[in-house]
Amino acid sequence: MADETRMAEIIRPDVPRKLRIVFYLLLFAPAILVQRVLNNDIWFLLASGRYVLAHGLPATEPLAMHEGLDFVMQQWLSAVIFQATYIRWGEAGLFAVVSLTYALIILAIFQLTLRVSGNSFVLSYLVTTASSLWAYLFITTRPYVFSTLIFILQIYLVETALRTGKKLVLAGLPVLSALLVNLHAAMWPMFLVLLLPYLAENLILAFVRKPVQARVSGCTLILAAGVSMASALANPYGWKAMTYLFRSYGHQEISRYISEMLPLNINLMSGKTYFAAMGLIIVLLGLRGLKCVKLRYLFLLAGLLYLGLSSLRNNLLFSALGFIPLADTYASVSLSLPAADAVAARDGSRRTRSQTRMLSRRLIRGLIAALSVLLLVLTVHLLAREEKAEVPGSTHLLAILEQVKQDAASRPLVLYTGYNDGGHAEFIGLKPYLDPRAEVFVLANNGQKDIMAEFVNLQTGKIHYRDFIARYRFTDLVLGPKDILRVYLPRDPDYELVRVSGDYLWYRLSAIQ
Repeated sequence: MADETRMAEIIRPDVPRKLRIVFYLLLFAPAILVQRVLNNDIWFLLASGRYVLAHGLPATEPLAMHEGLDFVMQQWLSAVIFQATYIRWGEAGLFAVVSLTYALIILAIFQLTLRVSGNSFVLSYLVTTASSLWAYLFITTRPYVFSTLIFILQIYLVETALRTGKKLVLAGLPVLSALLVNLHAAMWPMFLVLLLPYLAENLILAFVRKPVQARVSGCTLILAAGVSMASALANPYGWKAMTYLFRSYGHQEISRYISEMLPLNINLMSGKTYFAAMGLIIVLLGLRGLKCVKLRYLFLLAGLLYLGLSSLRNNLLFSALGFIPLADTYASVSLSLPAADAVAARDGSRRTRSQTRMLSRRLIRGLIAALSVLLLVLTVHLLAREEKAEVPGSTHLLAILEQVKQDAASRPLVLYTGYNDGGHAEFIGLKPYLDPRAEVFVLANNGQKDIMAEFVNLQTGKIHYRDFIARYRFTDLVLGPKDILRVYLPRDPDYELVRVSGDYLWYRLSAIQ
């Protein structure tokens, strides 16, 4: 660790200063081109934010039709941010928030790579571009954009403390921890997990080399982690929010039914994209040799690879941090552009022609070629993906739900919607059977009933649809394109088809006409 304790240096003259401006503009271009499609989760987030602003934080679930469910609004601060923005600036404001956060993510990655690469502009630029472009696929109107930014800042603070010896910068970790648990409590345990590679490295160095500084750094990190845990209690739900993850995942009905929870599939374009990223990183590290890779980066990369392979949703974290080991491992390799040598000579640099070897030129050309392939793959993926516009007031689903709301103004309403559609109903003020917050509807969280398992059993034919409908006495059912009830209700004499709009059907109980 002692060889890492140094003050930050100025950016290496490996790119002419005037040329850097062009590179900076290109670096942040993806933040301007974020997807202009609202994520499906935004609807219940807006409804949640509206509820908090009007009534405060709830202790029981307030949006769905079920009463008395124990509840932790684990994304409450994100929901408030989205809702407050939407009230004032509409959809454009939501996209502006995402674009700004994405720009901050890119900036944070760039500053982190500068830190670990010894301020090599070229190397930091290449790593940041690859990282931010792979992350592009996940940048949307979800709390993940906030939590990802926090994780990058967390690693930046830790790296700064290790490399400069300024341990006081770790005082920022408790602040980030408190922000994370309020913005996205389900991801809070990852805050501690990301410290494990650093603690493991310190432990190994303490036993093998026994440097005093390593032991002190390890104790400092443990102290920072402990204070961060204490600061995370500064949330409306206390320990329940901090442990939300452990009650919310690992359920079969969630793991099998929700596509983003499935393991990475190489047969899909998303799988090909992320397997390509993982392979690129491993190959580039292998070219330098594992002896050149610090222990903490080996541990970090192993953990990120495991998370990325186990679930598609984890690849945003892999995209943000998985490329960082390259910045450190190649920090000692000269990556200067040809024009930079003359600049270095004018500035009195000691770099000579012998330091810019053919290996360096081939390496930078290889990295640029790999980045070009990456850009091509991502472009093809973005052009091939299907994007379904979801504009409030104009989608088929919202149009049907608005009509249901008007029709039920003077009568009782017990509304069924499928998993993906309930958030839309909550957005316009209706209480559906369930919505995309899968973890809210599992017994471990709500303490009342395993509603998510019931829904999956309905969709897979394990319970009879009539028993299910009779259990809740639904008056109206809005069915999405893949709902199993589309097969049964056309032959059910108790319900009539009221409206068809696009892929959505509205059935109403005949007796309430």
